[in-house]
Order: sequence, then C-alpha cells, then structure tokens
Amino acid sequence: MKYKHYAPDAQVYIVDPDDNWQEVADWIGAHQQPVGVMAFNDVINSIDWPKKHRRHFARGRRKIRCHDLFAELRDFDNHKQYKIVFAQGLKPTGIAEAYMNRLNKSAGQMHFKQL
Repeated sequence: MKYKHYAPDAQVYIVDPDDNWQEVADWIGAHQQPVGVMAFNDVINSIDWPKKHRRHFARGRRKIRCHDLFAELRDFDNHKQYKIVFAQGLKPTGIAEAYMNRLNKSAGQMHFKQL
C-alpha cells in the first residue's frame, strides 16, 4: 500500500483471529516500550497483561462499528509514548468485513506475526 488511511502515529499491527494473545502479552512484557492493545472483552479479560500497555476497545462484539475503530486508533495520538498498537483482527464476514478493510488500511497490512 502506498500510504496508510486512518492510521494513528503509532504503528498498528493486526492480531489475526488464529493468533495467540498470550504471545502478544509475552511480546509486550519482553520489550521496554509501552504498547497499546485494542481488543474485545473476551481477549482483554483472558490475559494477565503487563503493566506497560494501554487497553482500548473493550466492548462486546455486537458493538462492532467502524467509527469506534477510528476513534480508538486516533486516541493513541493523544498518548505519544505508544509507538506500537496491537489491534484485534476478525474473520471478515458481515460487518466485520468493513471493519477489517479499515483496520488493514490503518495497519498498512502489517500483522503481529511479521514482528
């Protein structure tokens, strides 16, 4: 992609539906910088997160709205210490297809497994 749409200043990485969120938490714990996490309640509540991260978007899946995605991503611009954001990817069916289209643009097609 030539440029990223709707992207915050931080680099966004998509955590795909089949990825292990404990590996994400371990990655955060092994690095010095603060990291942002955008995920739904089932993920947020299932992990003992390192203290140096910021969580967003902890809502039930029924509230998937693209507007929320952009607002949450842009909120990281108010917190410049976060240079990396891990965002929960979804299987692209129904409304999640539009969500994933926008998330892919925001991430510049970057995924957690590419780190």
